[in-house]
Amino acid sequence: MYFLAAGQRPFGEPQGVNSWRRLLWRDPVPPRARNAAVPPWLQRCLETDPEARYATAAQLAFDLQHPDQVPLTARAAPMRHDGIFTVFWRWLRVSRQPKRPRPALTSHLANAPIVVAAIDLEPGMMD
Repeated sequence: MYFLAAGQRPFGEPQGVNSWRRLLWRDPVPPRARNAAVPPWLQRCLETDPEARYATAAQLAFDLQHPDQVPLTARAAPMRHDGIFTVFWRWLRVSRQPKRPRPALTSHLANAPIVVAAIDLEPGMMD
């Protein structure tokens, strides 16, 4: 999605394990800095804290369809990636956290505000 909005990959082409590991605490250049047409609320997808990002694709799809209802967070404003001290504190916080088990998919689905149901209304299918 970043590539479609900004025209570039968020982290370029990382080479090696250290480059990939750095992505855990480093944020990319905000897409609005590369393309002014990107709406500010779309930068929520870049939240480094998983709790602040969209929990499901359905929530993102809803916001894409209703952009006027999206509350803006602090993530909407930046036009540069975070500074070195912010990145350092993020790294420190991540490195000190104990390993926690991944939550089950059902816990994410329980928080999703959208339920989709498909009903075939073609005549003769209900016989």
